[in-house]
Amino acid sequence: MDVVSFYTGEGAYKDFADKLRRSCERLGITPHIEQLPSTGVWAHNNSKKPAFVLRKLVELKRPIVWCDADCEIIEFPTLLDMPAFDLGVYNWAADPDGGTLDPNCKLLQASSGVLLLNYTSPMLQLAHQWVAAAAKHPQIPDDTVLDQVFMGWRGAKLKHFWLPREYNRMDLRWPHIKPVINHVYRDGAIFTGAQTLEKDPYLGKLPEKPLFVNPDHRPG
Repeated sequence: MDVVSFYTGEGAYKDFADKLRRSCERLGITPHIEQLPSTGVWAHNNSKKPAFVLRKLVELKRPIVWCDADCEIIEFPTLLDMPAFDLGVYNWAADPDGGTLDPNCKLLQASSGVLLLNYTSPMLQLAHQWVAAAAKHPQIPDDTVLDQVFMGWRGAKLKHFWLPREYNRMDLRWPHIKPVINHVYRDGAIFTGAQTLEKDPYLGKLPEKPLFVNPDHRPG
């Protein structure tokens, strides 16, 4: 399995990216993690994700797993070892009540912290469109752009599945869920340096005192 990610030089991103790399190596997963030049704007840096993902797909010519730099892989993510699918992503719209995922949900409200992207013609076509749309709208979150591209998709049939929460477990959002992949999402606080590795409440184990946030807030 190949995990791809990038980080920029601001704040604590390198520390978190190193943590992601170590978690991959511990589980026998090959990390492809790069430092990219920063635009100086957090949202614009995020908009580089589609182009980076497409570049790694073309370079590696096999399925890849994207993880945001502030992720850590806790257990081997067996659901991501699924070459029969073109795309795998957590979908808020398919998980309205925190119960069973609706595999037939047609609406995508993606959380792109973790993505499975297969090296297939439909996925490459979708990635090209994602790149073009993100370049036009760098101020819009990359997962929102992915939503728009997916919902407007008119290309070859795209085989997709929705990841469960364990695969993009945001510690502030779902502290009660045991993660396969943990995501320390902080709305740019890592970029500014307000969130450091030392302040990470997870650090490889479930927090003894779970944290909670506004349930109406949708993290990335």
